[in-house]
Amino acid sequence: MRLQLIAGAVGLGAVAAAAAPAAADPERTDDDAAAAPGPAATETASSVTATARTYVDDDHVTVWSPAADVRFALGDRGWYQVGATIDAISAASVDVVTAASPVEVSELRVELDGRASWRLRPGLDAIAGAVVSEEHDHAGVRGDVGARASIADDNATVEVRLTGGFDRTSDVTDPTFVGHRTSVGALATVAQVVDRRTIVDATLELERSDGWHGSPYRRVPIEDPAMPVAAFVREATPALRQAVAASVRGRRALGERWFAQASVRGYVDDWAMASATGEVALRRQLGARALLGASVRGYRQGGADFYAAHYLAADGAIPTLRTRDRALGPMASAEVTVAADVALTHRRDAPRLLASLGELRLWFFDAPIQQHRRATLATLSIDLPWTW
Repeated sequence: MRLQLIAGAVGLGAVAAAAAPAAADPERTDDDAAAAPGPAATETASSVTATARTYVDDDHVTVWSPAADVRFALGDRGWYQVGATIDAISAASVDVVTAASPVEVSELRVELDGRASWRLRPGLDAIAGAVVSEEHDHAGVRGDVGARASIADDNATVEVRLTGGFDRTSDVTDPTFVGHRTSVGALATVAQVVDRRTIVDATLELERSDGWHGSPYRRVPIEDPAMPVAAFVREATPALRQAVAASVRGRRALGERWFAQASVRGYVDDWAMASATGEVALRRQLGARALLGASVRGYRQGGADFYAAHYLAADGAIPTLRTRDRALGPMASAEVTVAADVALTHRRDAPRLLASLGELRLWFFDAPIQQHRRATLATLSIDLPWTW
């Protein structure tokens, strides 16, 4: 059974971003020693990274996610990276019990990814990546290709990527059901060094996805005044979804030891979904080997135009569009994370230990069953550089 755990996905991603140095952020390509302190992660360094993440909430959901990545540097020609992630999920939540299964479930999801950058000429790199994931009732593949260019005397970076994906979802309780979804998109990022202490970057994302967007197990109760009990039918969402998102981030060194970051992101789509995200982070360098920091992240969204806490049959007709996915309704979240980054020796290419602990709260304002969720997230990662 495929679990769509929006809280786990959002939370683990936020912890990973908080625990990692700026250069390790997969959505960002710029790096600056002043705005992103610590030993610089250059493209000429090879490394092995092992990471363990956990998500535990008060709705009986636990996610354990070990991961490993190996990065091979090709000198000044570029680099390539391969990795694997396993999500081990155990759940007996309201989402599972009421929508899919009367008993606790356990799942295993495996993801393999690869990414590469190749120097076409000084100041211009080709980039490409792919991710393949599989679990017993879902398989997906994502890919992107693009280019990154340094301009304005290397004070600015422009990156453009084209993305695509395919998903296949099945229902272990119904052999006749198969859902497919294809997606295409584009992403453009501009990063500018404002001064020796400040970097600002802006990103625009476009995506169009067509096909099955729901859960094959989720059943929606349809109430009919003429019937003594509600009828439960499979959820149905629009096949086409088109979205646009824009974000701005600034990073600045405050003196010699303090470093600040702030970002905002807005999202809208043709399901009438609109959301806003804001995050602020502050880090301090402790001696020559350690960074300690904290971040606060807030999120707020409205609901899809077809989302309703209760659906009524009109003259006996079942609504064409219907969902019980709380993540498509009005909701908000808040997360606080504390993170540490420590070099294990005094060498510039020393192994680094990254650790973070976060608290996540989610509020679902128009959910008929559960309107609040609380989760704890933790990440522990070690990065081992080497030369060859």
